[in-house]
Amino acid sequence: MAKLAAAARDPAVQFKATRSQNFHHSSRLEGIDMRKARPADSLQVVLNRHRKK
Repeated sequence: MAKLAAAARDPAVQFKATRSQNFHHSSRLEGIDMRKARPADSLQVVLNRHRKK
């Protein structure tokens, strides 16, 4: 439990979580729903799929 609390206060971990969340929100604004993407898909694969539409 101590590791979890330490990770929650770590600025680097918080930055990565915020950056990821902001990316998902901005992608949704562009019409790309990253929640539907499979974890194995790279960002380039997702972008190419949505550019074809």
